[in-house]
Amino acid sequence: MEQPIELKLDFTDCPNCHSTRRLAEEATKFMKKKGWALEDFTYYTHIIQGTPTDKRVFSKIPIGSSIPIIWAGMDICLDCGTVYAVRVASSKAQLTIGTPGKLPPDFKTSEN
Repeated sequence: MEQPIELKLDFTDCPNCHSTRRLAEEATKFMKKKGWALEDFTYYTHIIQGTPTDKRVFSKIPIGSSIPIIWAGMDICLDCGTVYAVRVASSKAQLTIGTPGKLPPDFKTSEN
């Protein structure tokens, strides 16, 4: 069976000015230095995510199917203010029956 897309891209510098200084990353370094965040903690200013599904045929996807989730973790350049994706990745989730607009309590992806 064909699997959903697997993607993990990291961008190390601003696409506009090539600076490596980013708002959320600098704040996270501060929190780690103070001992207020663990070393593996990552924070983004915001995350854009979604499941690429055609709502016209979504009901035809069998319950229990593995569906792709794509997301981008965003940050802000401290030198020029450009908002850009620092990580673009995909994961998958198992389609279950749930309340529209709410994730089931046992929701898992390959990222967590």
